[in-house]
Amino acid sequence: MLSRTWATSRRALSRGGTWTALVWSALFVILLVAGLLLVGGNALLSAMVHPHFIGSPLMSPTQAKQILLGMLALYGVLLVVGPFFMAGIYGMFGEVVKDRPVSWGTFWSMGKKLYGRGWGLYLYLLIYAIVLGIVGGILGGLLHVVGLVVLMLAIIASFPWLLRMTAGLFVDQYTWGQSFKASFMGARYLALLGTMLLSVLFYGVILVAIFKATSFLGVFGLALYFACEMVLSIVGPVWFFALYRAAQHT
Repeated sequence: MLSRTWATSRRALSRGGTWTALVWSALFVILLVAGLLLVGGNALLSAMVHPHFIGSPLMSPTQAKQILLGMLALYGVLLVVGPFFMAGIYGMFGEVVKDRPVSWGTFWSMGKKLYGRGWGLYLYLLIYAIVLGIVGGILGGLLHVVGLVVLMLAIIASFPWLLRMTAGLFVDQYTWGQSFKASFMGARYLALLGTMLLSVLFYGVILVAIFKATSFLGVFGLALYFACEMVLSIVGPVWFFALYRAAQHT
């Protein structure tokens, strides 16, 4: 399974179209920042840099209104544009791991085609968070620290379900119901879980190593670190989607 995942990931990442996701991601971040600056202005930036500014007696009603409008604008953009961005990026990765050609236009075509599935993933994550909150509250109340440990193990054990749900929506392009059902029924659960844990551990080690290596470079090092993180934000999803495909066909 690992050899198939590696081969699929390597082939997908060797295509120039895959890396257009970096530009689209940067544009999405710029859109968010521009929206915040346009609506919230200096008051919102002050609140983000100095959290104690919120609720301060020095804050005028106008500044409080600007902060509130800025926050609403942020959530509005995330709710409306977020599913399109997610559908475009994940849809592109889904196409490339299936060995289909991708280009600049793939982002837009997948964003329009799979926009509803972006909302579907939002819904799934909301349900997931609610269930974890309920279970965590019950376990914490009954078992205290042991309950929290059990909850953490349950979250880890659910990794394959999260991957199958996401990849089902954007790789196989199932409907929400089909993807939800398939997320619990796939084969090679333990192999998938073990590989995902190793992948997350390896990803964390790489990030720490990059941060340590660039920390002495000051601002340039910080920029280099975020650049490396952007690259890993492409490599990571492609790897996990390739792993999903490998688990299905091994």
